[in-house]
Amino acid sequence: MYFENEVGKVCIENNYVYVELEMYTIKITPKIEDKENRELFLKNEFEAHVELLEKSIE
Repeated sequence: MYFENEVGKVCIENNYVYVELEMYTIKITPKIEDKENRELFLKNEFEAHVELLEKSIE
């Protein structure tokens, strides 16, 4: 999954969520062992950060 706008970008790669902005990059590492719950966590984090990036340009 990948999203990009003028403010930054968010993607899921290798079971991590990366949030890249001009000044820094955040790597979100889930500590959830269960694969199904880990994937749900990654999806939810991705969507939350996409929403923040979208709101930042409104």
